[in-house]
Amino acid sequence: LAEYFGLPMSAIGDLVKAKTDLLSEWHTNHNPDRKQEREGKDSEIKETLLRWFSSVRNRKTMLNGSLLPEKAKQVATAMGQEFKPTDSCLQRWKSRNNIVFKKVHGEKLNTDVTAAEGWLRDLLPQLLEEYEPANFYSCNQTRLFYHCIGMGTLTFKTDTNGPEKKEVTFYSLLMNVDESDKLDLIVTGKSANPRCFKRVWNLPVTYHNNRSYWVQQWDKQLQILDNFSGCPDVPGLCIIKLIFFPNTTSIIQPFNIGVIYSFKRHYVRALDSSEELPTMVCVKQINTLDTIQLMKMVWVCFSSGTITHCFQKAGFAIATAGNQLQTKEEPDEELN
Repeated sequence: LAEYFGLPMSAIGDLVKAKTDLLSEWHTNHNPDRKQEREGKDSEIKETLLRWFSSVRNRKTMLNGSLLPEKAKQVATAMGQEFKPTDSCLQRWKSRNNIVFKKVHGEKLNTDVTAAEGWLRDLLPQLLEEYEPANFYSCNQTRLFYHCIGMGTLTFKTDTNGPEKKEVTFYSLLMNVDESDKLDLIVTGKSANPRCFKRVWNLPVTYHNNRSYWVQQWDKQLQILDNFSGCPDVPGLCIIKLIFFPNTTSIIQPFNIGVIYSFKRHYVRALDSSEELPTMVCVKQINTLDTIQLMKMVWVCFSSGTITHCFQKAGFAIATAGNQLQTKEEPDEELN
């Protein structure tokens, strides 16, 4: 082992002796990338602050960075010590204890995990007995503010920002479970024949102004959809069976877990990457046709590995032999 890692025998011996302490720190959520253990100054105050932080988070209370300095001062005062919580000091404390800032997603916090596990365990295997993975599709429709140009840009202080338009288009992503059929994008617009489509005979995507168009086509297939009022109620379907997720799509719908987020990130990146077209000109001139062409380019280049990973995070796993779909016994934690 020492020869493999290029370490002296004494270092291996020290690691073996400290095994219990190292595992204890690992299980108490200490930073695994930490190379050295140093006590530093005011270690007692920092340990007390960490215990307070853990108790507050266990109650699911929201915390922001401004509360930490104030609480550190209160702890130091109660202990009769002088302590100045500088930004660098608190940043090292957060890094040492593996504390980061995360956005809170209310939908996921309110998810019924029991219902999700029951759906994956009870209903999904029954559906797979009737449909092959190649005919088992997941679909989601979402919206895109196609004039969005990212959060900001590098510029001079004297420059001013212009207004950002809020035009929106709806599009549907469809993909079967074994990734053998990544269907073309289905874009839903307000107008049946927009002005920008004049003299354009072939579009790179399927465009329609009918929200239920995407469930009125194809051969015998199964689609699993979000269970919400925006999904169309299409009577008389014979070749397509619609199955709705339980109200837990934030953890079992592959597209909600990361596919849609990644698609939009790639779209914004492609829109911002043009050096020839100034930002404000792009905001004013881009139309539905430009958006469709850009979305098509992003979807063609979209990594299948991202889709596979999202299916796995949602609780699906595809066997390498026979293309048979199985459910994971224990779904993984949050993707991001």
